Amino acid sequence: MFICVDPVLIGNDAGGPPCDGATSDRPDDPDVVAAAAGRVVPPRRKSRVRPPARRRSHRTRAPPDDDASADAYSIAEFCRRHSISESFYFALQAAGEGPRVMKVGGRVLISREAAAAWRRRRERAARV
Repeated sequence: MFICVDPVLIGNDAGGPPCDGATSDRPDDPDVVAAAAGRVVPPRRKSRVRPPARRRSHRTRAPPDDDASADAYSIAEFCRRHSISESFYFALQAAGEGPRVMKVGGRVLISREAAAAWRRRRERAARV
């Protein structure tokens, strides 16, 4: 869109382009042209296309090695070593299918033997 500068209001040396209908090098903005014509231009909507979901890296699931140096695991360590979430662990405990726990002070620990016994019980339940 071209803006005409009135040389009478500014003076003879307006410095702007002349008002003889000359056009600028830039194309007209469609929103500005529509607003000048009195039309309402609705705002552009954002794309509703979701970005692709990031894939999780593949982790192999295998029983943890029993030659670990820890004699007992915290709940978080037990869940990490057995590739289960803590919420699933607590659901197992609520159903009575979780491993035996022991309290040491204020901590809840799972012994290595209790973890091995829990794995054996889960394997037997899977075979039935």
